[in-house]
Amino acid sequence: AATYATVKHYLKAIQAAMNSGAEVVYFPSGRYRISDAIDVPASVRRIEGLYSAIRVLPRRAERFTRETGMLRVTTGGEPLTIDRLAFDNMEQGPQAGVEQSGSRTLVLRDVISGGVEAVRRTASGGPVFLENSCCGGMHLEGSQGVWARQFNTEGTGVRVRNDGAPLWILGLKTEQNCTVVENVRGARTEIVGGLLYLVMPPNAPLPAFVVN
Repeated sequence: AATYATVKHYLKAIQAAMNSGAEVVYFPSGRYRISDAIDVPASVRRIEGLYSAIRVLPRRAERFTRETGMLRVTTGGEPLTIDRLAFDNMEQGPQAGVEQSGSRTLVLRDVISGGVEAVRRTASGGPVFLENSCCGGMHLEGSQGVWARQFNTEGTGVRVRNDGAPLWILGLKTEQNCTVVENVRGARTEIVGGLLYLVMPPNAPLPAFVVN
């Protein structure tokens, strides 16, 4: 395992930790500021956040778009688990948190995403498991399954855009006037239990679920 207590706010050092060959990378509790995406290689099997937060700096690399994940998972290999980590981009515009284009399984547990899309999976991405996660949405492409338990997504717009995936959620919560799930291109979504909380009565209510 690799622990880097002195590399806060240094993108190159965080990437070096990922590239060190360690199977487990720890983020000692704190705030980590980045200006570019962090690539997670196949050698890393677990990222332990210890309730740390990653935040994007106002000045970012030109290639680091809003659709690019703060963490990028682009390879196959053994499953990757991300525990107790916060992705923070509040009041700085939209941002993808974890971008998954690789075929390896992705597991998110006790993950917080503020002002961030929790998962953006491309068509080539592998299976996704979420447990006890708040508060961002998801953009899902591809045919691999997605399973979520205790999923809290808060905000407006479309919270989960499901583009062709089988999605299962046990325990869902939302806040504000939003479309919770939009299914497109043959997507299948099953939700077992939950609370859709408007907070305040909207002037123009949105449909909670849309199937195209």
